[in-house]
Amino acid sequence: MTKDDAYARLDSLATWSPWTPFDASHAVAPTEPGVYLFRLPGDHTIVYVGMAGERTGSGRPQGLHGRLNVYRRGKGAVSGFGEAALDRALADEAFISEQLRHLCSDGPKRAKEWAREAITWLNPQIRWTATADKASALALEAEVEALLGPHGLWNRVSMKNRLLLDQAEIAAFEEDTAAEPPGSDEPATEMDFETVFTLHGYTIDLDRLYREMWAFSSVHVTSGERIFDGYSPEVPAMKRLIHELFDVPVQNRIHAVNDAIRSECRDRLTALGWASKHPGRSPRYTLHRVL
Repeated sequence: MTKDDAYARLDSLATWSPWTPFDASHAVAPTEPGVYLFRLPGDHTIVYVGMAGERTGSGRPQGLHGRLNVYRRGKGAVSGFGEAALDRALADEAFISEQLRHLCSDGPKRAKEWAREAITWLNPQIRWTATADKASALALEAEVEALLGPHGLWNRVSMKNRLLLDQAEIAAFEEDTAAEPPGSDEPATEMDFETVFTLHGYTIDLDRLYREMWAFSSVHVTSGERIFDGYSPEVPAMKRLIHELFDVPVQNRIHAVNDAIRSECRDRLTALGWASKHPGRSPRYTLHRVL
């Protein structure tokens, strides 16, 4: 699906408010739960999707208004859009130069001031849609993330949303993307599999993954084979590498999306002839492609 097609599909998912400058949103944002979108003012790329539940901690519903107020006050520096905006502002030489000038002339600022000014620096626009409850907001957020994931989202996809994925859908995907169709006698070749693919909104670069596996691998003393051993305490298992390289969610034991992506990576690495997995559930791989 192209970006334009994805945006058109997005418009049909809900009744969205008009795009509004973020600085003006606090006056009109509703107190119902719902889903919100941020876009950049230049090319209008949608860069973030988030949700708000009822947010009743103050004694009265706050909903979307309460969530956006967190960003407006600079209290979201380590989560959500606040973190995404601060990350990008801190990578902007002009923003850093401005902050250094202020430091020299007026002294230091608190972290929440940096977070608030990072959003102001980006000058984003926002729109939203209200939902009946938190569960509806979560479901819509997950649908939007899956739709826009390949088209520029900054989200570190939230675990709570990805856990809503239907296990049957994941199983069906794995079956449809098996390395060889049933009855095929032709061996897989490197041309049969793209080394970059997108699954559940995450773009995976197998070459980059393999190079990281190679960097953590060692030569087996007896066989002389290069082994990536995810059991070793000094070596991150493949699920952790996928998390660190591509922001795919991970829990201590298993995560539905991470598990599906790891399975696809294993199939493709095997089909390409780059690596083979040891029998059973062992996270050890023999590496065949030489870098």
